[in-house]
Amino acid sequence: PPAVPGGKFRILERHQWRGMDFRAQADAIKKLTEQYNVTYIGIDSTGVGHGVYENVKAFFPAVREFV
Repeated sequence: PPAVPGGKFRILERHQWRGMDFRAQADAIKKLTEQYNVTYIGIDSTGVGHGVYENVKAFFPAVREFV
């Protein structure tokens, strides 16, 4: 998170996982939340992304869904 209120967030890693099922993608995201102080996750929930979104929501209820 930003050091000061209203400050900028930083993107530490960005991933595109192709060929992985949605559970494997959610597991990879969970590992990132354990590695970093994650305060925001946004997921494109169209198509296969909806399964990823549902799995991530189980361990990170604040996940944002984009359609």
